[in-house]
Amino acid sequence: MDATTIPRPFDPADGFLRLTRMAQWIFDVVSITLAVLLVLTIIVIAVDRGMLRVPFIERWIIRPVRRIRDPRPSPPDEGSQT
Repeated sequence: MDATTIPRPFDPADGFLRLTRMAQWIFDVVSITLAVLLVLTIIVIAVDRGMLRVPFIERWIIRPVRRIRDPRPSPPDEGSQT
């Protein structure tokens, strides 16, 4: 700092601006996350109803959910019948 430089005075608005920038960043991250989840939900619903064919989603999401939702009774053990 040389003799001609005037130090900047303290401005309480600096902290507020930093806070609003952080709040905006958090809002952006949450908005993008919700948008991605919405798109993925729409894709999974379309695959479930048969309007779209994505084998990965069918194998890893649709089949396990159907198994949980509609369990079939397991066949009885043949060795344990008395």
